[in-house]
Amino acid sequence: MKVVNGLSIGAVASTLLFMASIPAADAATTSQQVNVTLGGKQVLSLRAIVAPDPTSHQLTTWIPAQDVKDVASDVGLSAEWVDGVNQLVLMLPVGNELSIKSNLHYHAVKQDQFVTLVNSTTMQYGPLLQKNGTGGTTYLPLYYVKETFDKLGIKSKWTTGTWALAGKLPNPPATPISGDLNATFSLALANTDATKLGLPTPPVPPAAPVTVTLPMNPLFQTSSISFTDTNDSLPMEDYIQSGQAEYAVNAHVADVEAWFKKAYQAQGYHQTGSGQAINFKTGDYTESLDFAPTTQPANQQMNVTMSFKAAGSDETLISYWVTDLVLPQRPADTLIPANVTQVDITLANQSGAQNATTSSQSAAGTTDELVTDPTAIKNLVAAVNGLTQIDPPGVSSGGSASSSGATAANAPNQATGTTQQQATMVFSTTDGQKFTVVANKRGQSYLDVQIGNVAFTDVAGSVWKAMKAAVNGASS
Repeated sequence: MKVVNGLSIGAVASTLLFMASIPAADAATTSQQVNVTLGGKQVLSLRAIVAPDPTSHQLTTWIPAQDVKDVASDVGLSAEWVDGVNQLVLMLPVGNELSIKSNLHYHAVKQDQFVTLVNSTTMQYGPLLQKNGTGGTTYLPLYYVKETFDKLGIKSKWTTGTWALAGKLPNPPATPISGDLNATFSLALANTDATKLGLPTPPVPPAAPVTVTLPMNPLFQTSSISFTDTNDSLPMEDYIQSGQAEYAVNAHVADVEAWFKKAYQAQGYHQTGSGQAINFKTGDYTESLDFAPTTQPANQQMNVTMSFKAAGSDETLISYWVTDLVLPQRPADTLIPANVTQVDITLANQSGAQNATTSSQSAAGTTDELVTDPTAIKNLVAAVNGLTQIDPPGVSSGGSASSSGATAANAPNQATGTTQQQATMVFSTTDGQKFTVVANKRGQSYLDVQIGNVAFTDVAGSVWKAMKAAVNGASS
């Protein structure tokens, strides 16, 4: 599992054997305000409690588990509290070469206990409290969190009511491994998954198989060890070709990553993202960097994901995962000719609501309009013919189903129940030809435009706006 610019914890639930119920904190606990400072400047104010440590029986300060995420973020760590299975998951920034040492072995937590992990390394087991019973706020003892931070080089001091952090996580610069930054190897890509899955046949055959040239350090070698699980999405679009390769190098992960950053830049790529993945069951921790060509055709989307995993103290496994989406040119038979004399437009609200902006009404939620004005027709034809980006049918490279006319990429957070409108336009020419174009809109989002059996993206809503101008005589 891979997450770009985020934290992967999807493997957590499958790795633990049980979930302990947590008793409520002692009724005698008292509240305490905790001020968190960083370099002498206050950054947070937390509502904590004071209660006995079940191990030492001494009064100690407990802070909400969710607030630990904010403190960790302020010092340069990614953090996640995994409720129910009681894990405090901390991650160093991608490329941080800080050495993490611990002789603890991971096991499922005991009752009233939590475990702290850093980049999948088990750092400590400590007690926890849960206020108001199961489902209430979970509290972690500040002492144990502070102890983990200390082990990572994040020094701090605790005085009653103030947690003073001296500075952020140390991040010493990595030293790139040696090797010509322009050294390359060739990787052949192929499109086989779409055929195997029986996805819809595209309107134009996929592009011919291609070969890409990628950076490869001369020190790389084959390895008997491989990635135990993949961090890459399965490419399932008809137009995507993909390829994969694995190598190893006897060097530290951070130094290998540093070389790749320089090599990809030298060879005309730019970094588009990074990510981390943890599998607590196997102990695997993987980092990844994403690159794309700085210059590529408008109809092409090539991406290279480089995954890195430590195999021992001085060996790094490297995986190349390349996807190349090449969309075909727009089919000629989807272009509307210039000799259009009229356009029949039917507007329908999918929710059944009336459309108050149209001039004639034939049924509830549906209006019809006949456009004959030459200027309005010319503008509408130009908007339709101006679409060039095909939205491939089938399943996307991320694994989620997509269907023509149903993708609202420019506004993914539309409220449930938002009205969806559909405009069906029939263009009639002087020689008797008819062309049907269907445009969709959900709330403020412009969806795909269907021309014949081909869907086109129209994020700017150029066709919808030209259609409304033709109907109403003005932009809406």
